[in-house]
Amino acid sequence: MTTQSAPRDVRAYLLDPATAALRTITLPRDRAAHLSALYRWVGAHHLDAVSLPDDLTAFVDDEGLLSPQSAVWGVVSRPGVIYAGRAVILGHDDDGEPADPPAAIEAVAALLVAFVPVIHTELVTITAATFRDLGAPVSATRAGLFKLSLERRPLRVIEPPASLSP
Repeated sequence: MTTQSAPRDVRAYLLDPATAALRTITLPRDRAAHLSALYRWVGAHHLDAVSLPDDLTAFVDDEGLLSPQSAVWGVVSRPGVIYAGRAVILGHDDDGEPADPPAAIEAVAALLVAFVPVIHTELVTITAATFRDLGAPVSATRAGLFKLSLERRPLRVIEPPASLSP
């Protein structure tokens, strides 16, 4: 009598735009457990599948752009198209079933980019002429203006694989 071993887990990549990082995770092969893990890793109630270059698929929060985000991400070859929140990136086999990504994590990181908000402060100096009635020289500096921009950041690869559950 031969015993059949359980199929091994599926390797995937977790993209976290807030930290501009990509790391390896594992997902169960069992369909129900696989889907449940996808929801937990992405942190979403509704998932959407996004086709990426190199036969990759990213599972994203379908409502991610409708809620506040600390960062967004995109595909280098698709300027102007952004996605919000974390994403789980998988490959697929000939039957369309989830499979390990066909590309190394470094190659996938090179396909993607994070956009992180950066606050720029313009300082204003207040001199004695501003405070004539005080009778003493006064000088101070304060923030006068804040400008917000999105900084484009390449993804960092974080290894070894994440061992914590989502």
